[in-house]
Amino acid sequence: MRLAIVGFGPKGLFCLESLAAELAESEATPRVLIDVYEPHTYPGAGVVYDPTQPAYLLMNYAAKYVNAWSKTERDKPGKLSLVEWLAVFRPEYACAEKFIPRATVGEYLTWCLQQILLKSPSPVTVRFLRSRVTSVSRQSAWSIKSVAEASGSISHFSYDSVLLTTGHGHLSGVEKAGGMLRVYPTDDWLSEARIKPASRVRIRGFALTWIDATLALTEGRGGSFTRGGLDELKYHASGLEPAIIAPYSRTGIPTLAKTDETCWSPTTKLSEVWTSASSILSQLDKDTITTAAIKNIVLNAATEACSILKGQKSLKRRTLIYFENSFRPVALKHRAARAVGDMRRAVEIAKGHREPDPLWSVGEAWRKLYPSIVEAVSHGSLPAEQWPAFRELAVTMERIAFGPPAINVEKMLALQECDLLNLNRLSPHFISKNSKAWIELDATIPSPHTAQSEGPLAELAHEGHLRFASGAKGVEITPEGQCLSNTGAPTKGLYCIGRPTEGWVLGNDTLSRTLHGHPEQWAKSWAQLMLREVKLRPDLDNGCYTMSQGSLQHAN
Repeated sequence: MRLAIVGFGPKGLFCLESLAAELAESEATPRVLIDVYEPHTYPGAGVVYDPTQPAYLLMNYAAKYVNAWSKTERDKPGKLSLVEWLAVFRPEYACAEKFIPRATVGEYLTWCLQQILLKSPSPVTVRFLRSRVTSVSRQSAWSIKSVAEASGSISHFSYDSVLLTTGHGHLSGVEKAGGMLRVYPTDDWLSEARIKPASRVRIRGFALTWIDATLALTEGRGGSFTRGGLDELKYHASGLEPAIIAPYSRTGIPTLAKTDETCWSPTTKLSEVWTSASSILSQLDKDTITTAAIKNIVLNAATEACSILKGQKSLKRRTLIYFENSFRPVALKHRAARAVGDMRRAVEIAKGHREPDPLWSVGEAWRKLYPSIVEAVSHGSLPAEQWPAFRELAVTMERIAFGPPAINVEKMLALQECDLLNLNRLSPHFISKNSKAWIELDATIPSPHTAQSEGPLAELAHEGHLRFASGAKGVEITPEGQCLSNTGAPTKGLYCIGRPTEGWVLGNDTLSRTLHGHPEQWAKSWAQLMLREVKLRPDLDNGCYTMSQGSLQHAN
């Protein structure tokens, strides 16, 4: 039995871990070969969690939420959560509430992969191919064409099953059209060779990636931050920075700092609010669910939470006004002051120096209710015509609920105070004249649906082996991750989990193993399918051999 896993970041790692656990419970398993196609140097970590990236590139997800092991495995000896692993290997970061470097998370994910390969008793051989898949097609079996990263040589192999977990496959690559530079890896794209000191830099995008780019061009070039009076950060330049860094976006609205949960002790009453709202979400009629209904449940919960925190009983209108006004584009001349004010206020709340306001309560409600929202809208539960409105709501809520750690926003404010960061150019049309004097960076993350127009996903859709959801646009899959064909029937041997399904499945850009159960359900389904195939195909070699115990070196 031959299985190909195409793309091997965290989602691919989670799937392999679940399959290893599933096969370990089987009394007898036939000979299995798994080929992992991952062009990046560090399988399991991928581009986003590359262990070699700079330490100033931080998670926006507290360490306590990261655990690479499935629910059935995480309590077994040696299956360490991130916090447990930090206590052993990186004690300087061993704090459950801490937003740690993404590189350190990459080290943890790489270690987890080593444990799977070295300790699993499953009768499986795993082969790592540092190759980029260019084609997936169906003949008598599934055929994969790939190009090796190092040599450029082309290979063709056939498989019984293919699992697509391509994630952020388009995050890094060649220079974009129009001469815009990418951001990742920062040591390459934002190096002094590409962006010389005293250059003028414009950054397209005003969400999380522009912060990474700005840090790479300042702290990454030897600058430093220190705490001054009134607990404010001050930036000390190295002299290697650009002369000016100017982000811009359509709205000019920043993402808000994520709360340090050590500053807030959730009360029993707040927990009751979230529990009640989650229950209401779960009871929504799947045939009549609307974006407006979801939004009202979130805003009602936010109002109730804010009333509890502030001791006021009538905040409904104020909460709605805060929410609606905070995400309306403002006149260009007011954008800088508005952005700085929003960022500063959010930092003060995040650090516990200011009372929560209605907007904070909206963000907290979205965070707490998110698992229920994911359950309510995924797998076609939300009608196709509702998706444009829901996508707009989700993007708005992401800015409120899933922003950067407070320390990164503080750093941006410090850079703005010393005039290195200029927020007066938040409109994309601000400097249409003399644009050649500026170096342009693209700090927007490609849509998960980018790969639908070309490459293996587009090819598979053209051949009818998978389809994209109407309105939602994501790859349609069953709860086990099996792709649905253009007729709506499951496609035998073809699976897709993670970012390409975004829309059909909500919230794939996460390290949480509790938000979605697809890796576990896929592993159970695939193991059962494999055993059935063995009974139906007596020609299969039933000789067993164990998972290869070598290293993470890629096969050519």
